Amino acid sequence: MSDRNIQGKVLESLVRGGLNTVRDDAPWKFVETSKGSYQIPPAWDAFVDAAIAKSINPVLILDYGNRFYDGGDKPRSSAAISGFVRYAEFVVKHFAGRVKYYEVWNEWDNTTGGFPAASPSDYARLFEAAYPALKQADPSALILLGSGIQKPQFYEELARLGTLAKADGVSIHPYNYDPILGPEYTADFLIRLEKDLTAISGRSSIDFYVTEIGWPTHTGHGAYSESRVAEYAYRTTLLMSALPFVRGIWWYDLKDDGTDPGDKQDHFGLLHFDWTPKPAWQAMTEAVSLSKSNILSLSNQSILMRGRVEIGAKGLDGSNAEIIWNLRNSSPPFYAHCIPGKGFEISSSQSSSGGAAIVNPTFVELQRATCEAHPLPPTTIVVE
Repeated sequence: MSDRNIQGKVLESLVRGGLNTVRDDAPWKFVETSKGSYQIPPAWDAFVDAAIAKSINPVLILDYGNRFYDGGDKPRSSAAISGFVRYAEFVVKHFAGRVKYYEVWNEWDNTTGGFPAASPSDYARLFEAAYPALKQADPSALILLGSGIQKPQFYEELARLGTLAKADGVSIHPYNYDPILGPEYTADFLIRLEKDLTAISGRSSIDFYVTEIGWPTHTGHGAYSESRVAEYAYRTTLLMSALPFVRGIWWYDLKDDGTDPGDKQDHFGLLHFDWTPKPAWQAMTEAVSLSKSNILSLSNQSILMRGRVEIGAKGLDGSNAEIIWNLRNSSPPFYAHCIPGKGFEISSSQSSSGGAAIVNPTFVELQRATCEAHPLPPTTIVVE
């Protein structure tokens, strides 16, 4: 957000892809550069205003330590927590009416930011001190709790402490590196976690915000091919859109951070370092377009951990269709789109990574009766 040289490129890319939100840090150390004195960097205002002008909603992360408090570590002392609240309140008041979403910290349960992971109870103290001040600064703002990595115990403890019940939503980074069913594993994990947290917290529902997810395309151990990440981007976007409690998804990252082929952190982008698109960019933008023009719902006939997914798609024009894929019980794996009155369109071509090709697929129309006369309701078609 502080680099004006890339602000325009970021926003132009989002507009081209049909994406309507952007997430960035608003670090404490850049606001309180001398103790007790606060100032918003001009580049932040420029970025937020430019985003709003393009109908892109900014999400700001209130995060990371400040050298004036607890040695720059996560704020845990009373003085540091009070200092964080003053900084965060200043930011929210400054952007009132322009920024709607804020996350309190980024990956408290991890070493992100350069300091060790800290406990849920320490985070609870920070969040419960910050929340009322931020809501007073801008009552319309939504203050999100967590922003943690995939550790259910972290969120469960926040629910038991009563902190989660006070938040406007839960932010989570459900990274996982399953080689075949990454998106399906993520959806299954979130479904189970949402059920557990509502039970523990006593809330009737909880809004989830998947503020980071992605897979790297570096070379070496733990790498994914660009074609596999394209498949994951497509399936993840559709699955998250089909879960009623998920309010948004932010891919990490828009653009590669560097060019070292062996550096995992350099290669999470949907775009290469030189801004040229990876296959995942096209896959995600196609899925976003589909989710915008349809109300998606995950069928209870889906068996996520077996790679069988059935998503009902009710068009905004009143049409009904179905998106299905089967990754383990068919050879090769395939995707299909069932359109009443037309039939199944199936992509069963094999990609270099071993999964079904989803970018520029070759569609094959089957007999219309196959789709129209299926004995089960549209959202329960089973394909083996």
